[in-house]
Amino acid sequence: MNINGISTLATNLLSQNSISATQTDLAKAQNELSTGRHDDVGLVLGANVSRNLNWRIALSDTTTFLETNAQLLTKADVLQSSFAAVKTAAGTFLDTLAGARLAQNGQALARSGASYAMDAVTAAINVSYAGDFLMGGQNATTAPLTLYPASAAQATFDASFQSYFGFPKSAPAAISITPSQMNGFLQGPFEALFQAPGWNTTFSSASDKGMENTISTNQSVDLSASANEAPIKDLMRAMVAVQDAGIGQLNASTFQTVVDYALGKVSGAVQGVGESEARVGAAQQVVVQANAKLTSMKSILENQIQKTEGVDGAQAATRVNALMNQLEANYAVTGKLSKLSLLSYL
Repeated sequence: MNINGISTLATNLLSQNSISATQTDLAKAQNELSTGRHDDVGLVLGANVSRNLNWRIALSDTTTFLETNAQLLTKADVLQSSFAAVKTAAGTFLDTLAGARLAQNGQALARSGASYAMDAVTAAINVSYAGDFLMGGQNATTAPLTLYPASAAQATFDASFQSYFGFPKSAPAAISITPSQMNGFLQGPFEALFQAPGWNTTFSSASDKGMENTISTNQSVDLSASANEAPIKDLMRAMVAVQDAGIGQLNASTFQTVVDYALGKVSGAVQGVGESEARVGAAQQVVVQANAKLTSMKSILENQIQKTEGVDGAQAATRVNALMNQLEANYAVTGKLSKLSLLSYL
């Protein structure tokens, strides 16, 4: 009679190997359940790995565009609010000028209105978002407009006024300035102060060119603005003329000449700012439309990736439960084996 050899060591090793394999399978199954993806995507995809890699690169780019475009639209909203503030200040100034033109204390009213408008317009033009000055053109790191009082721009005006009339703007002799003389100054040396290069060295730090923003793989838009645009210059012309050309020393007729000049500039500026609003609004719509396409593309890419790399959540949960039950059974068997002795096999 032959007696087969039985080794408790071999039995324990087989049991331990079974537990180790089950633990490995369980870890993979739990990973698939938590991530929603196959544990070894490369093994599942095979030759299609490069295709899915391209999908994921495209998905990353699409997501980045959507995030940056959201910031662009927020910046554009801030910029539109700034335009609105400029128009409000200009409208108030326009009303003040119209009322002050024939008023007894008109020069004081007009200068006060010009000072208020200048503060409001400068604050609106120097608006910033996330550290960028939105009306700086491509120069987004510096406030576009210099505060006028006591600035190099005001010093330049003072010098130009004295050079043209032969006396300072505060001199009593300013009352002798005729409407014709004032008109000659305003249309000549004064206008030149707001043209390059003087404007760019004394009034503005903005660049003329706007900032192009890429909003998709084949689209870019300009959602910026510049303090160097004509409407802003016209507003500054009007405010500086009223505030500094004579500073309350003018005779009635000459004062009316200054007011008429300012009224024309402000009226044109309000229309120009409205056109800037429309331009930025059109650019916003381009971004919104691009976002709609990007959102659709993102959904398509996510679905394709999920179909090829994803696992069924219910099936993954069932597999995890089955493996956990199997592991518990293996532990139970191993525990019983450890209590057996050779006598149990005889």
